[in-house]
Amino acid sequence: MTSQSSVGVGGHLFPVPPGAVANFWIVDTTGTIEGLGADHLVKPSLPTFHTFPKVPSWSFLIETTVSGKTRRVLFDLGVPKDVYAMPPVVSGRLKTYGWVVEVPKTTAEVLVESAGGEGGGLQLEDIEAVVWSHWHWDHQGDVQPFPPTTDLIVGPGFSKAFLPAYPAGPQSPIRQTDLDGRRLREIDFDNTPTVQVGQIRALDYFGDGSFYLLDTPGHAIGHLGGLVRTTSNPDTFAFLGGDLTHHGGELRPSKHLSLSSAVASIAAEHSSEGLGTVTLQSLETLQTSRGRAVDQAFFDPVLTSDFDEALRTIARAQDADAQDNVWFVAAHDDTITGVVDLYPKRANGWKARGWREKTMWTFLRDFRGALQGGQCPGHLTLSEGALVLGIDINQPGNDATLNSLPANLSQNFVPLTANVSHEQTWHDALRLSREKFSAVPDTVVNCAGYVHLGADAHAVPEDDFDRVWQVNVKPLYLTVKVVVPCWISGKVAGHVINIGSIGSRRPRASTIWYTASKGALDTATEGLAGAYAKDRIRFNIVRPSFGNTPMAPRVLGKVDSAFTEEDEAGRAKRLATLPLGRLCEPEDVANMTAFLASDEARYITGAGFNVDGGRYVS
Repeated sequence: MTSQSSVGVGGHLFPVPPGAVANFWIVDTTGTIEGLGADHLVKPSLPTFHTFPKVPSWSFLIETTVSGKTRRVLFDLGVPKDVYAMPPVVSGRLKTYGWVVEVPKTTAEVLVESAGGEGGGLQLEDIEAVVWSHWHWDHQGDVQPFPPTTDLIVGPGFSKAFLPAYPAGPQSPIRQTDLDGRRLREIDFDNTPTVQVGQIRALDYFGDGSFYLLDTPGHAIGHLGGLVRTTSNPDTFAFLGGDLTHHGGELRPSKHLSLSSAVASIAAEHSSEGLGTVTLQSLETLQTSRGRAVDQAFFDPVLTSDFDEALRTIARAQDADAQDNVWFVAAHDDTITGVVDLYPKRANGWKARGWREKTMWTFLRDFRGALQGGQCPGHLTLSEGALVLGIDINQPGNDATLNSLPANLSQNFVPLTANVSHEQTWHDALRLSREKFSAVPDTVVNCAGYVHLGADAHAVPEDDFDRVWQVNVKPLYLTVKVVVPCWISGKVAGHVINIGSIGSRRPRASTIWYTASKGALDTATEGLAGAYAKDRIRFNIVRPSFGNTPMAPRVLGKVDSAFTEEDEAGRAKRLATLPLGRLCEPEDVANMTAFLASDEARYITGAGFNVDGGRYVS
């Protein structure tokens, strides 16, 4: 049927007919999915963004009073508690993906256990209907706990595509036990009176304009969206997107919501989240380098039943997303975690609380590596675009680095003269990085080193021994104490690269305490890699051999002086231990470090790399 026309109140891009207000809750179903590959859901690919963060599964409770009767519906149920008890066509596929799916409670359990307060002592029989935004496993949840009086509402084409349900239909992804004894209501937008909300056909579910079911095809057969009127005078709305998008980058930017607004939002809301040195130019470059227009969303969807239809639906949703009185919330939106109030607290006050502004561009944190250059191939070096904060205990050392850089690169290097074995240095470094780069570093290279003078182990002075461990080991401890918690709270996939020594594998009696300290780095690197892998934080170690560095004279027994001709015999003796026939150069270590910091090494953690010219195997 043709839709009814009406005067819109939602804004010029997304007009909505006038109506009543519904109470609105966001329900944490407790279900999470971890390990989703980005290329499984979005395209074109983006450097450094290969895996989604752990994603939640939200459910939404809508309540209104019509003719004195309180009515309630649930929009989506999240992930079933036992996903591997789903029909074989679903459970068999899930076993091949390697995802980590955790569901401590059913949505029904959450609703009943958390009822009270603003939730109003809810009972399951108070729910008149459950709406599946679509039929995918991570939205079906567990319907069985709800009484037979709770209807199940699905989108167009559901019955033709998926009934009979399993087991009568062996290829159906739907469980017959979810349908037994309850009414299945399939929405038919073609033969039911509808209204227009923006460019989207909608069914006024309660008949009072408080909640609309939206015709949002493309992602899956019968995909439904929802629109809840959360306040009036002025009208505000929550747009329930289901799986219309899986990532904010499928929706933004758009012709109506520019990258300039992203830059402004990051400055206002996300300066402490480690989003990188985000400028309008860096965002535009990220787009154009991938063949995207600057006013085009970062991604297109991959998982669709009709790709072209999915793009059209997203374009219609972008009209709503650009209105400051509409808040778009997808079913697996991890950016709202820790920001919004959850059931049993109502979410009607989202606009007054600023949740839209606080979460709209948070998804850019997934692009940190690409925006900063810190984890892109070859971008560790200043010459290839990295932003570097260098800590040196000696001012001349920082001055020498700064003076050696061409003018176009010196602006990307921030020196800090301080002692890396002091905790305050690391706090100062984070503060300075935020001030200069608007982000915390995503890679730490612990390369400070000190070696005691060659001597029998029992003859090394105590202060020399202490300094070896203060300089060589303590910076790693302080990295873990100060930087790692910052990465965890900001969901930064950080990386620590320790510069060890092949001496830890081939110890020499004359430098035993030095090589012991480097051995401690080996042990710590492996242990820390295991401890923090769950947080997407990697630890690796590079072990160079004796080389042309400022430490080389000291290794040969000299004190703070350069090589002279008399020292060539000592250098030649060391050279003879290296099968490749030359000393290790700083560039050899830098190249390995650059590789480990790059996206190509994203699957490497807890590993040690000998950059030793074959010394270890000789």
